Amino acid sequence: VRIARRVLLIAVVVAVVMAITVLCYAKSGRTQVSRSGSPAADGVNVALEVIEIEPELREVTALATIYPTGSYLDDEHGSFATDLQVSSRVLKDAEVFEIDEGEPVGGSYEITIPVTGNAQIYPLDHYDYSYSDAQVPGGTMPAPVLSVDEVLKDGSFRRVPVGVAADEPGGIVGWSQDLRLASDGRIFKIGLTMQRSAAVVTAVAVVIVLVLAMAALSLLVAWGVATGRRPVEAT
Repeated sequence: VRIARRVLLIAVVVAVVMAITVLCYAKSGRTQVSRSGSPAADGVNVALEVIEIEPELREVTALATIYPTGSYLDDEHGSFATDLQVSSRVLKDAEVFEIDEGEPVGGSYEITIPVTGNAQIYPLDHYDYSYSDAQVPGGTMPAPVLSVDEVLKDGSFRRVPVGVAADEPGGIVGWSQDLRLASDGRIFKIGLTMQRSAAVVTAVAVVIVLVLAMAALSLLVAWGVATGRRPVEAT
């Protein structure tokens, strides 16, 4: 009876701990955002939100939203006033997105961003996208993500001034993000660091402790049976 009560107590504790862990995980995910660079008064402002990470591929997927201002905005219709070309600056084979004159404002474009990191050290793995620079505080600076060009009537291109939008990006469950948004007026840049949230690290630690505890309990019961300290009744 005592053994049964102890087993039942352990089962209840395990269930409560796992329920709390799952609840904390569902609410985990934090995004800390900093910005540098002024919004463009006559150009486009860019908002960016990371929506997915593939640790094994060392890639993140981000949504970029382009907001035209000044002569690039048809304010009456809430649309783009000119043809634009959005070019990704993160990969050798740049992704290119076309925005047509008259297209409604608010559409988003998926951009794949390569990151550095090591998935083998889960759950302590972290991933980064930035440039190393020993001359700046922290040793890193934002790296290029995209640029925007106006497509002129003769087919040539003219670089559009780019600023940082004021939108607040969301987060990814289970991850903490440090996102630095920046622009030099011509190219939109980000510095990104992602790591598992404290809830994930805690959940993994709890699972490991529970597994070890169950293994220890099993060994204790087996030792008691083997030494005759726990009578075994025939069934």
